[in-house]
Amino acid sequence: MEYLYSKSNALLLLKRADESLVVLESAIAMDPSNQKLRNSLSNVKKEAITRYGSLIKLDPKQPEYFYNRGKLLFEIKRYKECLQDAEQAVALSGDNPEYRYLRGRSYLATGVYDIALDDLTFAVSEKPDEPAYVSGRAVALARTGSVKDALAEADSLKAGDSPDIAFDLGIVYGIAGRTEDAIHNFDAAIALLPAESSYHLEKGNVLFSSENYDPALSEYDIALSLDPGDGVATYSKAECLFRMGKAGMSTPFYKKASELNPQNHVFRFTYGLHLFNDKMVGE
Repeated sequence: MEYLYSKSNALLLLKRADESLVVLESAIAMDPSNQKLRNSLSNVKKEAITRYGSLIKLDPKQPEYFYNRGKLLFEIKRYKECLQDAEQAVALSGDNPEYRYLRGRSYLATGVYDIALDDLTFAVSEKPDEPAYVSGRAVALARTGSVKDALAEADSLKAGDSPDIAFDLGIVYGIAGRTEDAIHNFDAAIALLPAESSYHLEKGNVLFSSENYDPALSEYDIALSLDPGDGVATYSKAECLFRMGKAGMSTPFYKKASELNPQNHVFRFTYGLHLFNDKMVGE
């Protein structure tokens, strides 16, 4: 393991970021909970993003450069930037299912569910045997209110050793109110990729929705230990504390959430409301 880590760093120093990524991903497959490897992988991805930026300047008509950079941006959760690259890739290539899939996933991540559904439906029509495409469309269907159709697709899938598909299934079952199935799939995703903060966040959300506040709070704490700058997880923790009757403890987390996501008017309004209520109680 240490050899692979050192080899990856050496390749990065030689500006061979793509090869460094392959080596690190192989190492992480053997030790998925190794945080040092994950931190290094994040740094290598950022270096590769910079490299693709240079390639795009040299040849801005190559859709694969935008696609490859977009995939890396998606993986480090820079979804709006990923969407821009996915849009460029689609514009330059026409209806490439891989590019439309990436754009659909980007729209899902940014909350534009109807366009996401269009892209993911196209991707599935071109590659119906690709499980990730089907699970992505199932999420889009559930997000747009077509829960029955989403469940039909979800029930046809098995996550196997894919944490992403297990996560998608957890989302669909959570929206459908099948809490046990949702938790089962989130647990499967977490077992395969325990350091992915979003898995813990969404598991916490399903527990919260079913009023299991103590285990929900534990999941939010894990999510924040993995990604302290996650404003959504911070807000979710505040909401959970408030529902548990711990209003005074919740206010600092509402404040932090509004600071982490200053453009989110809901976060800012809710923090102001709780600040006002705390002041009224104190008088």
